[in-house]
Order: sequence, then structure tokens, then C-alpha cells
Amino acid sequence: MAAVQSSFVESAGLPNQDFSLQNLPLGVAVVPASKASSSTTAVPRICTRIGDSVVDLAALSECGLLTGPILSKKEASTTLTGEDTLNAFANLGPSARKELRSTLQRLLSKEEGCLRDDVKVRGRVFHDAKDVSMQMPMAVGDYTDFYASKEHASNVGTMFGRDPPLLGNWGNLPVGYHGRASSVVVSGTPITRPRGLVLPKGSDSPVYSQCKVLDYELEMGFFLGTGNDLGTTITCDDARKHILGLVLVNDWSARDIQKYEYIPLGPFTAKNFATSVS
Repeated sequence: MAAVQSSFVESAGLPNQDFSLQNLPLGVAVVPASKASSSTTAVPRICTRIGDSVVDLAALSECGLLTGPILSKKEASTTLTGEDTLNAFANLGPSARKELRSTLQRLLSKEEGCLRDDVKVRGRVFHDAKDVSMQMPMAVGDYTDFYASKEHASNVGTMFGRDPPLLGNWGNLPVGYHGRASSVVVSGTPITRPRGLVLPKGSDSPVYSQCKVLDYELEMGFFLGTGNDLGTTITCDDARKHILGLVLVNDWSARDIQKYEYIPLGPFTAKNFATSVS
């Protein structure tokens, strides 16, 4: 078994550290005005995280440290240096993602002195995590919510009075519906309770009301990189190549509004007012 690499970034090796050399997530952060940029104000930059530090990938590229056969080319490097979302980089496909990850693991390892021994370059590319503000990692063009947990689907069915709680199709296909892409927000964004029609207990007539039964579902989401042309398919074997990365999701739900509006076509206002991603 190959030895697990460790990083020269001390905080990456602390117990219970989420961001080790083996977990280098991609994101977009507003970082303080940096020597890596001509800007004198805080700017959004494509970054990764290791330990308690955020690493500016645009600055790494500008310093000439992304030397692989794909990202060393100008057209590819500008997807990191000239963008404030990951969309353009994601469109480069899985080979670019693999190259970036392997390059970062090399640059941040204990064995590589390129960053470890260059105080000036480290000053350009490293930021303390507490000094940055995370932004949406991608511009969301479409969003689909899947009903994938048997326990959750059963609980909701019971909540809404179905017996049996699961409909017959649940075990045979990925039940899902399109959500509202414009209301996908980054974690920490304030959420406003929606208003809609609610059917009071014992009444035959709905009333227009602010949601009084606000809920959220903790889920796993994923961002897609390269997609497929209209009318073509992606096989299960190829699906992984199209996934840029995973995020935690809070799927906000207005249960009292949902209970009245979801029949027969599914929820609308009850589910489209906010979805938070990590």
C-alpha cells in the first residue's frame, strides 16, 4: 500500500482536519487585495483549501506553477485566472481536473520545496481561511432535486397522509423534479420564509399566509462539468466523468404550503424559494 502523502501546511495534519492533502476542494472566494493581482480591492478568485489556508489557484497559475500539459496553455489557464466561477474550468473536462489535483498535491506536499521554501510566492497565494468570503462556485443554469432517500421519502409520505407512504414508482426510477436555479445560494445567505396558500386544519378553504412550518433537508448535491448535447445520453459508466464535485445542500421546504399545493404536479412555492449549498 502506498504511503499517504502529508503536506508542509501544518494545520492540514491536525486531528479531525477536513481539508488534508487528500481532500482539496475547488471553490470561489473573495480574497483580500493580493500581490498576485493588480486590483487594490478584494476580488473573487478560484481557490482550493488545505488546512486552515485558502490557496489562490489563479495566483498559482500567474506564478507559472501550474506546469502540466493542459493548464500550462494560455486558453486553459485563463479558466482559472480570468473567471469568477468554475464553469469555464469545468468545461475543460476530467483530464484537466485530474491534472490540477495531482499538481496541487505535489506542490503542497512536504517533499516539494517550490512553495514550501518560497516565502514570497506563499505570500501571494496563501490566505487565512477566516479572511475570505466564500461565493457560489458556479453559475447555476439548471437544478434538479432528486427524492433519493427511502427513509426521507417514507417520512414525507407519512407526513402527507399517504398509506403506503411510498408510491409504486419510487423503487424503479430516480424520482426528481426541476428546481429554481436562481434561488440556489451559498451557505450563510439569509433565508426569507415564503408566503403561499395554506389549508388550516378542519377547513375546506385555503388562506394566504406566511409559512409557519419551515423545514430543511440535509442532502448531498453535485455540480456537473461537461454535459451532453440535447437528445444524447450519458451512460452510468461515464457519469463520473461529468461530475465536477460534491457539496452539502440544505433543501429548504415550506411544509404547510407544500401540503396544499403539491397535488397533482408536485411542489412549487414550497420548494423553490431557497436552496443553500456549501
